[in-house]
Amino acid sequence: MNSEKGTILSSPAKLVSFTAIMAAATASTTFVFQVYVPATRGYFNFGESMVYISALLFGPIVGAFSGGVGSMLADVLSGYYQYAPGTLVIKGIEGLIVGSLAQRARITNSKSRGRKPSTLASVLIVVSCTAIGIFLALMGISGVTFTFLDSEFIMGPVTWLIISSLAALLVAYVIYRSGVGGLILTLSMLAGGAAMVIGYFLYELPMVGIAAIVEVPVNIMQCVSGIIIALPVFRRVRQAVAI
Repeated sequence: MNSEKGTILSSPAKLVSFTAIMAAATASTTFVFQVYVPATRGYFNFGESMVYISALLFGPIVGAFSGGVGSMLADVLSGYYQYAPGTLVIKGIEGLIVGSLAQRARITNSKSRGRKPSTLASVLIVVSCTAIGIFLALMGISGVTFTFLDSEFIMGPVTWLIISSLAALLVAYVIYRSGVGGLILTLSMLAGGAAMVIGYFLYELPMVGIAAIVEVPVNIMQCVSGIIIALPVFRRVRQAVAI
């Protein structure tokens, strides 16, 4: 993606410029909307979408840098200093995984772009999204306390069931609208998201103990929301610009 002649990243100067731009965009998206999670002293945000967009559009190098450095800057600017070192590594690995897998699937994507999924692919979409919804519901069904704009609220079992169902339906719809290529790219983002969820759980364990599990459903929500935002944005940008 970023090394082909004639693309928007055909020169080192363009690569550096777009890497800096995407890192800044990731930091801004992560910083602009945050919901505090008291149990882990972490927060929910929409920064995952920019990590994925960076990786899908520009490959593993830009994805890793914008994911790691951009997200780390947001932690520092937000006062979550304890998470900054872990974020640099975890989000960097996430961007690297998504960019690498998406880049390897590029030939398949170009051949199948615009074609709707086959029956088998459609079944896989339904099964995958159902699994996402069930797992998210099970992880969050005990309830997670959030703080937003100085107001504290708890997302109880019913709320989690509704959110997980809507998340599964939205992901399925976005993938289907994106065709076969969308399914492949979604699997790439799910792989990166899984690394992020596991990475933060392991990073938080020494800090807050078993309470680290509270943020697992929160991070899964970040991954799902990132996919829902990133896929359509990626499609529009690819249609408008040669990358």
